Formats: sequence, structure tokens, C-alpha cells
Amino acid sequence: MSMYMKQSRDFESESYLSGVVQAMAIEIAIRAQRSAKPKSYGTLYWQFNDAWPAISWAAVDYYGRWKPLQYMAKRMYTNIAVFTLTTSVVVAINDNLYPTDVIVKMANVDFEGNIISKDQKIMTLAADSVATVFNINRASLTDKITKVVTVTEIYHKDSLVMRSTRYYKPYKEL
Repeated sequence: MSMYMKQSRDFESESYLSGVVQAMAIEIAIRAQRSAKPKSYGTLYWQFNDAWPAISWAAVDYYGRWKPLQYMAKRMYTNIAVFTLTTSVVVAINDNLYPTDVIVKMANVDFEGNIISKDQKIMTLAADSVATVFNINRASLTDKITKVVTVTEIYHKDSLVMRSTRYYKPYKEL
């Protein structure tokens, strides 16, 4: 293998991973701002597409291909959403202009796949609203907090609308 080919592959990996990090950062902003309704109704990010072939912060490249940010934005901007906030509160969001019946499921799972705790709530979300669904008792997870992820799902009409995960340590410390 030539030196150029190895450098090219490393460059492609770094380029892709920088896009994944960007998408994760935007996910944090979207989660916080959408759940702050009515003070905030979401996030606009700069910029949507590229004007020329380049590595940039755009969500769609010059050729029209989606980057990780665009996939994340599509997932994060569903009309019905569920997020676990940094305060260990699970919120459900309804952007529809009518009340919506949902089922919200939450599970705390360790990195081996064992379910530590789980809960489910059937509820009606008011039109254009944010509702607190669960308060996670972090004290019960304290000794395991570095190896636990909270997985939340929201269902509407028996269909999974969105799945969200929340780690309690920075990704670099997991």
C-alpha cells in the first residue's frame, strides 16, 4: 500500500468522524432548545449545503449527499419527539396543532445490555406543548452512572416515532 493511499484513508476517516461529532453537538443544541418551549422553538443551523466540493459544516455536500448532520436533523425534528435532558428529566414534545395520544417508554440499560430499570406511560400531549414524562432517579444509578445509558422511545398509533439515548458521562470518558 502506498503512503498516499494510507493518508487518503486516514483523511476520509477524520473527515467523516468530524461530521459525526458535529451532528452530536447539534443534537445537544436541538434537544435543549426544543424542550425549552415556549421560550425557544428550535434551532437553525448554518449552513445547509455546500457551494463547492469541500470539507465544511454544511449538512449536505456539493453533490447533494447527506452528511451525518442531515441524518441527525431529520431524526431530531419529528413533530412528536422525546428527549432525556441533562437534568435527568424525560420530556415529550408535540409540535402538532392538535392533542396527540402517545406511549413513552424509558429504560436505563448498562453497557452489557442488562435493564436496570424501565417505565412506560400512556398519555395525551396537548397541542404545541412540552410535557415532563419521567424524572430519572440518578441516585439509584450512582455506582453505575459511567456505564449506563437511558433509552427513550415515543410511539404514536402503535408506530415508533423516535428513539433517543442519553449517556451520563462525556463520550470521551465512556
